[in-house]
Amino acid sequence: MTLTPRSDFDPFNYTIAHNSLNIILSTPHRSDDATTLKALNDPRVGSNLSSVPFPYTESDRDFWYHTTKDASDLSRREWDVLQQDRASTGTAKKWMGSDQWVSVIRVGAPGSKPLEEGLIYPFIGEITFRRSGFPQIEDVKLQRQATDANAELPAGDPNILWDVGYYLIAEYHGKGIMPAVLSSLIKEVLVPYMNVHRLIGVYFEQNLASKRVFEKCGFRFVKLVPKAVSLPEVKFIASGFKEREIGIGVMQWEKALPT
Repeated sequence: MTLTPRSDFDPFNYTIAHNSLNIILSTPHRSDDATTLKALNDPRVGSNLSSVPFPYTESDRDFWYHTTKDASDLSRREWDVLQQDRASTGTAKKWMGSDQWVSVIRVGAPGSKPLEEGLIYPFIGEITFRRSGFPQIEDVKLQRQATDANAELPAGDPNILWDVGYYLIAEYHGKGIMPAVLSSLIKEVLVPYMNVHRLIGVYFEQNLASKRVFEKCGFRFVKLVPKAVSLPEVKFIASGFKEREIGIGVMQWEKALPT
């Protein structure tokens, strides 16, 4: 199956299909700060995110906001160049993807459309794609070598391995939102505009709900890396987990061959 990019598509502001909610993907905004802090200090969310500090402070949020805003701004500049190139040549010579892709997940009122100028719908989560850190490689030296080589590949190279990470505020768990978001981004952005061929997702071994998200989006199980993450004491206490050292499951999506 060949995916044809949509000429009217805005990857920084669009509505995705969901059976009961109006889910809108857009860019980071400072008005999301309070909800983000509340979400990531909720053990139901923060305890399952290995790279997120806990407790999550205003300083942590400020750093992450600027990181994601810079990444989003870079993606938008790449998008503008890509559109200009395709309009002038009719080909896909340029690709996005020199840095990470970030989509903020929002929920709109019934019947809501993509965001109008100056309007921000409520924040309910975030999904990020970045060049992979190869979590499936357990040897630290080999992992670093693979990560460095992966980072050097030019945007659009089909050999790039990407990682995906995401979270939703706890009130929206179990509603089928993340499979809809992840599958939509793969189809609408990653494949036609970034030429993504391989994508890695990881989950804490006890977080089977996250594993099911990946399965619903066509990921296959690669391996379980035992005791891959050692939780800081405060996060371990808040989590309620039985063990401080957590194994991670590694899942991989691959672009289907043309039929």
